[in-house]
Amino acid sequence: IACQHGITRELINNPMLKEINFENTFSDHFFCFNQYGKHITEKSFFHTCNKNIYITGLPKDYFYQKLLNKPLKYNSILYVSTFLLSGGRPNILAAPSDFSMVKWEKELINNVFTKINSKLDFKPYPAFRYADDDEVIKSIKNHNNIRLVGAYKDLRYIINNYKLIITSGATSTFSWCVQTTRPLIYIDRKGPLKLSQKAKVDFEGAFFVFSDETLGWEKLLIEFINQPLKNIIAEWQCK
Repeated sequence: IACQHGITRELINNPMLKEINFENTFSDHFFCFNQYGKHITEKSFFHTCNKNIYITGLPKDYFYQKLLNKPLKYNSILYVSTFLLSGGRPNILAAPSDFSMVKWEKELINNVFTKINSKLDFKPYPAFRYADDDEVIKSIKNHNNIRLVGAYKDLRYIINNYKLIITSGATSTFSWCVQTTRPLIYIDRKGPLKLSQKAKVDFEGAFFVFSDETLGWEKLLIEFINQPLKNIIAEWQCK
């Protein structure tokens, strides 16, 4: 028996790219979140007629999100990293290399976050795959307006402390960002976690979406973040 982990398969441009990792690959009974998730799973090469798929809806943990933390003081901006490095372990999929992921995130820090007017908290993915110091975390320490938070802590326990959330990549982590009902900036990055066209249209109607394939996207993102927060919240409430 297996349960769906996150909403990646419903959102990415090519869900079958990751079908070897679908939970139904190694289970006789599979519990998924929704009808579309069931449809994608049934199309998998690894699905056979003797495997049962049940639609259960989202786990209740997602709906408890607002009750987990009642902060006395809100911080302004949280960036939630969704980069999980492989640590040199063999990977069935042709995922981005660790080098390219570290390079992308360091460029985001240096080209965007260091140029915003507000202070920003940086939440790394709580898993470390190298004995060496993390190169992204090392670069954060060189900038006065960026603070490292929650390196070894689950995101759900701190995310409600913030007024504005930034993240990238269609991962299970993204679900926790949505459940806060806070204004959300989503960076659609090229690669295996790139949004499908249908998902991107829906995202643009619900969130603030920036694509790293758009010319000058970093400048556009800086200008957006540097608006008065009340303007961002007002635009968010209209979505």
